[in-house]
Amino acid sequence: MTHDKTSRFDARLTRAAEAKQAALQKFKERQAANGPEAQARQEERMKIQEARALREAERAKARAEAEELAAKAAVENAENARMQAELDAAKAIELAAEQKAQRDARYAARKARGK
Repeated sequence: MTHDKTSRFDARLTRAAEAKQAALQKFKERQAANGPEAQARQEERMKIQEARALREAERAKARAEAEELAAKAAVENAENARMQAELDAAKAIELAAEQKAQRDARYAARKARGK
């Protein structure tokens, strides 16, 4: 087993130094990317985001108006249905009274014939 411990240690030190240099280089590249072009892109993204939020608010407002109209229509339909039910009930009462009057008239006619 003829391993040279010092050469392995030197290789590890070299690899660590290379990794540090790569990390430093990556950091410098990222700092360079934060220049005027990056700021212009960021401003464009903000404009897009604001426009999106505005469109969403408009959609929400339209949705609320539609729901309000639907609620008003439902109330109106319920009122119409209630009024129709009242009319139907009044007609049913009137029909029952008319039928009772006819029945009473027939009964009175039978009584009059019997006497």
